[in-house]
Amino acid sequence: MILEMADRARLEQGIRMALWASRHDADITQQQLAEKLGWSRNQVANVESGRRQIQVIDLLLFAKALNVSPMTLLNRILHWCTR
Repeated sequence: MILEMADRARLEQGIRMALWASRHDADITQQQLAEKLGWSRNQVANVESGRRQIQVIDLLLFAKALNVSPMTLLNRILHWCTR
């Protein structure tokens, strides 16, 4: 089944919000997260703002860097998608 554009937009927003909220809960800056990921701060900012899409492997790396389980991060994404 192909996602409708509204569903895709809601999912993309859910990913951004879940990553942003998880970073804030971990009480780390974009710069600190970038250093853990081996990314630039701009790359993290672009993911959080929606200017850069991420792959599944990136979600796993974010989870590890934020010290949360991948399942916790996925549940957070689903939570934000259904708000």
